[in-house]
Amino acid sequence: MDGWVKWLIALTCLIVLGFTAIFIAADRADRQAKTMEAKRSHSETLCRDRLEELRTGKTSGDDLSVLTNCVLNGFLSRSAVIDALQNRNKRPNG
Repeated sequence: MDGWVKWLIALTCLIVLGFTAIFIAADRADRQAKTMEAKRSHSETLCRDRLEELRTGKTSGDDLSVLTNCVLNGFLSRSAVIDALQNRNKRPNG
């Protein structure tokens, strides 16, 4: 075979390998993004559940730290937590 045909085949192989690597990297990044979104959604649900428990009077010792982290991470608004705390203190038997 001529030398230029060997170089052409080698170049074609490198291009195919390059595009395969790009595809694999993009797929991996997409999976990581979906995993992070699922974790964020789960954390937000846990924060909202904890806030609802606080509103209904079910309290625990770590409510303040957990809800503070929820506010800092953007899962809850500061005003929602303050309202829940104030409503908890207004309960007739609480």
